[in-house]
Amino acid sequence: MATVDQFALSESFRKAESKKSNLILEASFLHLQGEYEAAEGQFVQAVVREPDHPAWRLALGELYIGWLIRVAEKGVPAARRAVELAPDNAQARDWLGWGLHLIGDDAQAEPVLRAALDLDPALARARLHLGNLLMVLLPGARQQRLVGRLLDQRVLERVGRLGGHAALVQQLGGD
Repeated sequence: MATVDQFALSESFRKAESKKSNLILEASFLHLQGEYEAAEGQFVQAVVREPDHPAWRLALGELYIGWLIRVAEKGVPAARRAVELAPDNAQARDWLGWGLHLIGDDAQAEPVLRAALDLDPALARARLHLGNLLMVLLPGARQQRLVGRLLDQRVLERVGRLGGHAALVQQLGGD
């Protein structure tokens, strides 16, 4: 009798995990199709089901910040929570830093973006985000020198191959 109960419990858990993954995959697809309100609903459902899962928080933060939808109200808090849940996640730090820059908090954005690059020096999006921030903060020749180093051609070539969704799909497969 216990074996049947264990099997049923295991099967129930597998179905629940599959349902969460399907929510995120569907939300990512809607996001890519430009259906942001529908994508938001799916991401929010995933977060409600598992509020402390960093990948779900990161995906929600990316939706808000990446598409300039309620950045201050929802994007920065979602990205901040993703950083709290996964402090070693460079992508979470990148989205938080970029969101802070977008809402005009450049003093907090710069160290967060630098921390993202400390964690993953090859994260092309973080290099672009920090480069954009430095263009605003630094004057003349110093700006050109530092931004030029950040936006190295080899790094820029990776941007097309490494989107934010690739990491999400990797986390879904890895968890």
